Amino acid sequence: MKSFSCFAFLAAAMMCSSVSCGSRPVSTDSVTAEADVHNTMTNDEIISAVTGNWETVSELVDGKDIMTDIKSYTFHDNGNGGYFDPEGVPHQIGWSIGEGGTIQIFYVETEQLSGKYTLTGDEMVITEQNGDKVCETHLKKVAEFSNKNIKES
Repeated sequence: MKSFSCFAFLAAAMMCSSVSCGSRPVSTDSVTAEADVHNTMTNDEIISAVTGNWETVSELVDGKDIMTDIKSYTFHDNGNGGYFDPEGVPHQIGWSIGEGGTIQIFYVETEQLSGKYTLTGDEMVITEQNGDKVCETHLKKVAEFSNKNIKES
């Protein structure tokens, strides 16, 4: 038993001596990080959180806000909804919950499927790579649309 505890002590001492206690600058030029976000909400909780009116609050390209027009959406709890262009003209959309609780929008008229939005607090955020640029769009839930051209039925 004595020889085992002595061995454990020596091993611990060797480990401590190999760890630097001081600090020194380290280059982070070639360091990249990526994170997968998974929503821990149930589908029913996501449906409840998404149902309602949403508007873009920012559109960022490489961190710079380039938003010119507010885009408005309404999501119904049955997976249908509407997108309103800046003139207030409604367009039909569908939406679904994907893997990890992400939300995808299907634009019916153009048959286009959006990328995956992540529900974070009171915003839905999508980040997409467009060539060498990173584009990020934030939608926020609103009580009523700020675009006065929209006539809700």
